[in-house]
Amino acid sequence: AKRGAIIRRLPAVETLGSATVICSDKTGTLTQNEMTVQSLWTDDCSYSVTGEGYSSEGSIEGETKGEALERLLATTVHCNQASLEDGKVLGDPTEAALLVLADKGGLSRADLAVKWKRVDEKPFDSDRQRMAVVVENEQGERVSHVKGAPEALLPDCQSLLTSSGPRDLTDEDKAKILKWCEEQASEGLRVLAIADKVNPGDNFEEGLVITGCVAMQDPPRHEVVEAIGTCRKAGIKVVMITGDHKLTAVSIAKKIGMWDEDSLAYNGHELDKLSEEELREVIGRVAVFARVSPQQKLRVVKCHMEQGDIVAMTGDGINDAPGLRTCHIGVAMGQSGTDVAREASDMVLMDDNFATIVQAIYEGRTIFANIRKFIYFLLSVNAGLVAAVLASSFFDWIPMLTPLQLLWINLVTNGMPALALGVEPPAPG
Repeated sequence: AKRGAIIRRLPAVETLGSATVICSDKTGTLTQNEMTVQSLWTDDCSYSVTGEGYSSEGSIEGETKGEALERLLATTVHCNQASLEDGKVLGDPTEAALLVLADKGGLSRADLAVKWKRVDEKPFDSDRQRMAVVVENEQGERVSHVKGAPEALLPDCQSLLTSSGPRDLTDEDKAKILKWCEEQASEGLRVLAIADKVNPGDNFEEGLVITGCVAMQDPPRHEVVEAIGTCRKAGIKVVMITGDHKLTAVSIAKKIGMWDEDSLAYNGHELDKLSEEELREVIGRVAVFARVSPQQKLRVVKCHMEQGDIVAMTGDGINDAPGLRTCHIGVAMGQSGTDVAREASDMVLMDDNFATIVQAIYEGRTIFANIRKFIYFLLSVNAGLVAAVLASSFFDWIPMLTPLQLLWINLVTNGMPALALGVEPPAPG
């Protein structure tokens, strides 16, 4: 508990000491979860963004700043549930980074709230991989704003916003957009596509106009590299399971030492194509599962368990609860996790930090080893007493031990040494 790991079920301590696989989220667990938008793309121009963290100090640098950029920034504010108070984030860090981006572009939520009112919303869903809202002004004009994974959002986009207005979105345009997204993802950046639609119908997620894409940085936690190395030395395999782009996840995996030359990475679509037998054959080499749903995450956990692994899994959402219950050690996030995830877990990370899991396993192994020493000692010592009592029962020439003598021997020879073994510090290595 002093190190930030709250054990909710005591038997989990023993299981922690036996863990062989950790299925970990990326964002916030392996990374700092402090998003900063680094670059933007619209059909008119590519932009770079200066500044760090959640400070509004910085600017959007680019050759032209037209309608596409204005509409992109408007979507980042409208399609957003987070808020910033004195530099502190309330809500999702990704959405907070988008608010900071809008501030750097001279657009604030207060300015838009004067003119526009939210009238409908579809919150982010890991299966849909997007969030959508509809806003309305005093004249009754409505606009839908959508943000999400590029590969999930592009199929519902019909138009591309250019300097001369919207035009039909071609396959060539889609390829160009996905290429930019992959280039950013390969550098470890998280990419979101931004779209909107004026006067949408009942289904306000179809027939969209894509205004651009944003790429944001979420650097790895400094202590994670050492923690991953410790896991390798301890014979524990770490698997990254994330909703981000596969290239982003692989880039982060390489930076923190999770990736080997023969490592594999699969996204959700590729995972669905694998049969159970095929998955069992490759599961030992897969270091990254990207763009996966909670159901697919559960499938990965079950496959590792069928291979005989003792699996610890991290989760924070309501949809993660089945996986947290199914695996041997469910680990919930204390800061970003839902109440449902925490109730389903065996352990809660108060700092949402992967390194804390490693420390907990370290403690678990120590406790498990001490319990074993404690039991071996008591069994061996008491076996001698049992043998003495049995011998005195069968042979008259051996004096009988009285109950008081037995209790005295037990107290003097067993108590303190057993307690000492129970709190013994961990052995080297």
